[in-house]
Amino acid sequence: MAEVVLHLGLHKTATGTLQRQFFPACADCQLFTAAMPEMRGFVDLVTRKDPMFFSSKEAKGLLESRLDGRRPNVLSNESFSGPPYAGVIEAGLDHRAPVLANLRACFPEARAILVLRRQDDLARSFYRQYLKSGGTRDVRRFYGMKSEVRHPLMTLDRFRFGPYVGAVKEAFPAGLLVLAYEEFVRDQASFLEKLTQFIGISNPGITLRSENATRLGPLGMEVSRVLNHLFRSSLNHAGMLPSPPRSDSNRRLRPVALLHDKWPGRPSPRGQSRLADVGMEILDLVKEDNHRLDESYRLGLGDYGYY
Repeated sequence: MAEVVLHLGLHKTATGTLQRQFFPACADCQLFTAAMPEMRGFVDLVTRKDPMFFSSKEAKGLLESRLDGRRPNVLSNESFSGPPYAGVIEAGLDHRAPVLANLRACFPEARAILVLRRQDDLARSFYRQYLKSGGTRDVRRFYGMKSEVRHPLMTLDRFRFGPYVGAVKEAFPAGLLVLAYEEFVRDQASFLEKLTQFIGISNPGITLRSENATRLGPLGMEVSRVLNHLFRSSLNHAGMLPSPPRSDSNRRLRPVALLHDKWPGRPSPRGQSRLADVGMEILDLVKEDNHRLDESYRLGLGDYGYY
């Protein structure tokens, strides 16, 4: 039986950097990412099908002939940890439990890797990505933190890590590795050593370069939010202009995405109080949950300011 390791994400925890730079340098594992058509089909089925109608035989069949029986097969996709804007589909929807159920149906003997990120930073990063993807809500409406907003695009439960980690552990009893994104930032070598030891492969000993460092400050984010009103997208059906065309890599060529990537200079720490305040409010809501999680897994979350 082929050995499978599921790298679930979370979103915004260097998943892409690991996929593009680290795992390809590890000769003793086989990597599956959305760059492979078979993997894209697998991810679509796992993340979009109700477990009641999900066929594990169909989904696993997309990958089975490619699985290597001699070395670990690492399936890496941050959508395995749930869609980032599930509230677009249905208000309050989280959708992580069905994804876990579908993954387990395919690979019940798999081990899992989950990387956490402190919730205030994660909330800010989620919102920046939302704007880059075409979103139009201000940050408090996005998270449903205004009294008149009852339908957030992202539920605050998404930031309660304890129940989710418990659900992943229950789904994949063969093994779960939980890491902190902050360790990746502060001590990359230690982070990568834990990762390779868990998978059971050799550490190539390389240093990874940073990717996706945003330049956008508060003014640029507000400009991009206003511009998003012009274009129709899954996040804005009322746009006056059609969605931009897709590139060869099947991504939308959004003017706003270029704005995020090419904005001159670096964001000033001044004027970011609204986004920062929302992040701190979210962190305050989950500190007790973080503390309990740290007691269970000894992740050193207290050293990184999780509580």
